[in-house]
Amino acid sequence: SGSSDDSGKKGVSRVGGKPFKQEISANLWQITGAVSVLDDTDKGDSRFFIAGSRPVPEWQLDEIEAACYPQNVIEAYRTYGGLPEYSLEYSVFAQVVQGQEVVDGMIESLQTGGKGLTINTVEIISYDPDGDTADP
Repeated sequence: SGSSDDSGKKGVSRVGGKPFKQEISANLWQITGAVSVLDDTDKGDSRFFIAGSRPVPEWQLDEIEAACYPQNVIEAYRTYGGLPEYSLEYSVFAQVVQGQEVVDGMIESLQTGGKGLTINTVEIISYDPDGDTADP
C-alpha cells in the first residue's frame, strides 16, 4: 500500500491529518486493478491499495451472488478476479489501465519474502471509455 510520507508506511491524511469517511459507491467494485483508499478513519492515516489479479474462488462468487451483487459484477469477478471482500468497504478512486503486471509482480515479491518494490513515479491520467485519455 502507498502512503503520503514516501515511507510505504502509514502517512498523514491529505485532508489536514483529519479523519475522513470512505466514499462508497455501488457502481465501483474491487475488480483487478481497482485503486482504493485504505485508511484508519479514527487516526486520519492515509494509504491506498491496488487489487491484484487474484482469481475469485467459486465459493466466494456464490457468496456475492447470494448477497445480490449485480450479475455483471459477478461476471467481472469471475473473468478478471479481484477482491470482492473489500467491495463496498473501501473507496475506489482509480483503475489501473496499463501495467497491472507490475502491480502483480510487487504483490508476488512481497508474498515470497521480498522487500517489495519502490515506485518512484506514477502517472495518473483521466480516462475516457471511448479510448481517449487526457491529462488532468
